[in-house]
Amino acid sequence: MDQLAIIVNNKAQNASLFKDYQEAFDQHGLKYKLVTTDPSLLEQTIQQCKESCSLLLVGGGDGTVRSAAHLCAQSNVTLGVLPLGTLNHFFTELALPQAPDELVNAIKERQSIYVDLAEVNGIKFINNSSIGVYPHFARKRDEYSRFYNKWLSYLPGLIESLRTHETFHITLDFNDQVSHANTCFLMISNNLYSYQFPLTLKREQFNKAMLGIYLYKHTDLNPIRLLKSLFNQHNSFVISQSEHEVRVTIENQEEISVSLDGDTKMLKSPLVYKSLPRALAILKNNL
Repeated sequence: MDQLAIIVNNKAQNASLFKDYQEAFDQHGLKYKLVTTDPSLLEQTIQQCKESCSLLLVGGGDGTVRSAAHLCAQSNVTLGVLPLGTLNHFFTELALPQAPDELVNAIKERQSIYVDLAEVNGIKFINNSSIGVYPHFARKRDEYSRFYNKWLSYLPGLIESLRTHETFHITLDFNDQVSHANTCFLMISNNLYSYQFPLTLKREQFNKAMLGIYLYKHTDLNPIRLLKSLFNQHNSFVISQSEHEVRVTIENQEEISVSLDGDTKMLKSPLVYKSLPRALAILKNNL
């Protein structure tokens, strides 16, 4: 039985950096199964490897890690992360082993921690899920990235999503309370974010079994209002939290584009969010 499999998304922004890790693994005599795969075959590859391996290292960004987390949740498989994506939010927030030698030591020691996941309509995610402007931006970014570097595709994607976005009539049901709102953005997070001026959102806790709810109060993205929100989130957002299921009904659409850690999927309303406490074992630095 193979104990370690390494799966690299060959379309990851920094996939070329894997060679540094591979050199370190080989120098230390680690035995592993290596699979480099296209994103279209990523989940199939992960599923095959987890059946014969107790430790999976996945190389890519948050979308790649989300796919692996979805398949490895609530199993005996430990997941390690090679930060080969564009931003690597999950990796950075958890302060996972980054230098090749650090990762080698973590693999040898097999230290792990259990973290929460969240899910929407049965699809698991590691960071957050949203409707409205961000899924629209993610689609446009991916369209432009066919022609430009992914970083360069962010700007035209952002401009277009700010200029043309939808308004959603939603019903929120959580903590035994029902509310109605019109908005162009709603985000549900796996555990709670804290805000640091000007643009930093991060989580300090990953095992509180809590969902964060961030509702934008308005239906348009007025630049002045957005600027003010950098100084005071409560000017533009209603922020809540729940230990229980959060149900989001989109009153003016039966199906909606939903972002999941940067990826987008079409899901049917209502969107039912749940926390999955301690659902995933993550390879961690030696303590």
